[in-house]
Amino acid sequence: MIEQDQTTEFQPIFAADTRGMMTLDLTRYLANLRRLHFSEKLIQSEKDSYNTCINNLRTIPFTRRDSVLADVVEYENRDCAFFDSYRWTKTMDVYNGIQLLQTLTDGDSAKVKVMIYEAYPDSQGVKKRVWETPFTVQLVRTNETWQIDDIR
Repeated sequence: MIEQDQTTEFQPIFAADTRGMMTLDLTRYLANLRRLHFSEKLIQSEKDSYNTCINNLRTIPFTRRDSVLADVVEYENRDCAFFDSYRWTKTMDVYNGIQLLQTLTDGDSAKVKVMIYEAYPDSQGVKKRVWETPFTVQLVRTNETWQIDDIR
């Protein structure tokens, strides 16, 4: 879906508030994080990470968005260029696979080390382009459901 530019479930969207000023609508994005079993702690942290952007948008009438924010630099200057890269990998590269490297459990918490990669066909078959360093996904079990509590 992201490759097809259908990103409303994977990032906030720019919207008008009740006064017609710019803001971010996080509704679908946060609902998607809940659907994917992100913890409420991580969801709150994610929500908080957009506060600077929201505060910087409050003075811009939504109807003037395209003229005031005509280039990605203007979004970057307002800490609002989140649409220019993938949130968790912090890159513009598209990855479509995960290799599980290690799982450590301790009661109701777990750490999972993963390596992300892009699998793509070429004349020799399928090749993989692997990310430089592994990610660690911290999980917490709440009411018998494992939730993502942190990604580093």
